[in-house]
Amino acid sequence: MWKLNMSLREKYCSLQTKSFETAMKISRGLTAEQADALRFFQGSSNRSAVDLKEHLGISHQAARAIVERMVARDLLMTKISQTDARYKEVSLTEKGMELFEIMQSNCAHTGNQLLSNIGDRDRERFLFLVTQAIDNLKKANESSRGVANDMKGVGE
Repeated sequence: MWKLNMSLREKYCSLQTKSFETAMKISRGLTAEQADALRFFQGSSNRSAVDLKEHLGISHQAARAIVERMVARDLLMTKISQTDARYKEVSLTEKGMELFEIMQSNCAHTGNQLLSNIGDRDRERFLFLVTQAIDNLKKANESSRGVANDMKGVGE
């Protein structure tokens, strides 16, 4: 079992690195967090850097910095909320929408390549296993956040 886990990890890391390198070329140098932000703000209204902070589990300053860098690159735009002047609503620019569509197309293409020559039954099993693995990562992430919160103030 351990050998299988190592083999799967190695294959995943190899695939992930190649996919990331290709995605970086296509996405014109977006960081993973910026790509996540693009997906988060796409098609939504009334979302802000605060919402991005919650979604990504990062600090408010980090979320604001991501938004500001993407505004500078003309991928996002902000406007002051009509209901609360302290609140800036974030949305995609036309350039940001074009990049989002390219990213979606690349994801679909990669997904088709990944699943080619795999039968329907095996696809269902694969989906089940990947979903289970992602759920495991989410639970581990939630647990580590809880530990981090428990550690606040320790040693001060």
